[in-house]
Amino acid sequence: MSLSSFEIDAISGGWGDYVTKVLGQFNAGAAADVYGTAIETFQAFSSRNLWMPLDDFVAANSGFSDFAPSLFEQGSYNGAINYVPISWNNIMINYNRDLFDAAGVAYPVDGKWTWDEFRDVAKKLTIKDASGTVTQFGYEVPNQNFFIQPWFFSNGTSILSDDWSASNMLDPKVAESLQFLYDLIHVDGVSPIPSSGATMDSQFMAGQVAMISRGHWIVQSAKSNDLNMDVAIPPSKESDTTVIGFGGYAINKTTANPDLAKALILELTNEETQKEEGEKGGGVPGRLSAASTEAFLSLSSLSGTLLPDIAAHKGGSLAGQFPGSREDFHSLLYRDDGWRSVNRRWCQAGRRRA
Repeated sequence: MSLSSFEIDAISGGWGDYVTKVLGQFNAGAAADVYGTAIETFQAFSSRNLWMPLDDFVAANSGFSDFAPSLFEQGSYNGAINYVPISWNNIMINYNRDLFDAAGVAYPVDGKWTWDEFRDVAKKLTIKDASGTVTQFGYEVPNQNFFIQPWFFSNGTSILSDDWSASNMLDPKVAESLQFLYDLIHVDGVSPIPSSGATMDSQFMAGQVAMISRGHWIVQSAKSNDLNMDVAIPPSKESDTTVIGFGGYAINKTTANPDLAKALILELTNEETQKEEGEKGGGVPGRLSAASTEAFLSLSSLSGTLLPDIAAHKGGSLAGQFPGSREDFHSLLYRDDGWRSVNRRWCQAGRRRA
């Protein structure tokens, strides 16, 4: 049996449907050898002991040193690696520089700001016509769980307990975060009431909303719309911490083809594949080498500004700058007080959503 003989079963729908179908396959004794999934499902699958521990596999393949170690750490369950990472995203404040300029508002210094500073900026960026109708909103209060998580983390809290086993909604800090967002909508009028369906990506691209909370995946759309966009760390109340999420491959622990399954993962995560996936946009490649190519970095070049998504870390410089060399990038990506700290919180948040 060779890699060319593998069959691919595409599972469409939301993550809830995905989990249901995968668990159904295992219950029916018809599970696949390898699964591609994302952090939304990690806890649901790993807690059921579905996957083969991959520690020895990772240790035996030196090429995996090209990945940030924290991705493997956060792709582990009960101390064992369950997932080989693919690409990652974080939630930042994406803002329209032209709208800032038109309002005479300064960009966040080093990409950082406090809740109060953000609120003041959002007010200045909200425009009404003579009848009082808002023609430009300062911000879109998110309507999706992933997008809203930084508002809890930046306040030193989360909607779930640290071990993800219970609700933390009664924490006063959770209420404080929700009250802040409520006031942005109902007191300040800087954001519309979030809808239950569509987000405001189109309005952001059209210059009708000045700031939104999104990840790297909107870069391609921003470029095609010639949007003068930059990014900043989500506003800080107690810390400038955001949320991170990533995808990964796992191997069925009962697979009859463990060696071929491992060979497939090596093929799916090699440098060539990672470069190709990264250069098509979406997430930031897990491999440093793939995230350092000129082709990938050019994706983040908007109106002469390099968007520092990869450098989106606690304490880093985000004011339209990017490390100039592989060595600079490597030191930034791996330093303990930065990207890994954000990575840890991002992964925790993603698991809490599963």
